[in-house]
Amino acid sequence: MATNIPFPYTITRTTRTRSIRVTVAPGGIVRIVAPHRLSALIIEHFIMQKTRWVLRAINRMKTLSPPPFSGTRSEFLAHKKRAYTILKERVDHFSRIYRVFSVPLSIRNSKTRWGSCSSKQRLSLHYGLIFLPDHLRDYVVVHEICHLHHMNHSAAFWNLVAQTIPDYQTAKTALRRYSLSLPS
Repeated sequence: MATNIPFPYTITRTTRTRSIRVTVAPGGIVRIVAPHRLSALIIEHFIMQKTRWVLRAINRMKTLSPPPFSGTRSEFLAHKKRAYTILKERVDHFSRIYRVFSVPLSIRNSKTRWGSCSSKQRLSLHYGLIFLPDHLRDYVVVHEICHLHHMNHSAAFWNLVAQTIPDYQTAKTALRRYSLSLPS
């Protein structure tokens, strides 16, 4: 770590990426992911170029609420069945509205995503959604169901979301206050 960079950071090198990226997690934890063979000098130069953005992001992260759950494996296992019951009911409800049927659902304990939709038309939702306010839970469910129609974030996608969540932008912003960057 260079001494002229005004914040601590960790570097993870991987063969699975071709570019450098920086993330700032709650608590101001700065992580750099870089290609395996990239030189330390190039990484340091990248960090120096991003210093201003990182410092602003660290300040923003101070306003985040911690997630209302720990994310531990034991907690996940204790709540998985209940989460499935609650989230399956919401998925079924919104699936009828959006005219999609037999949507496979899995409950996960991911570190960074509230939900996802695979190209095989399967939804995965984070068990922690059951601890969030109902309107945020519904926003995530609707967002993922709309991906069954549009596998992107185009205007058509957002118009579809707005059919049942007209204030989706407010929900989207509110959801960002709950950090999902859980410790590994």
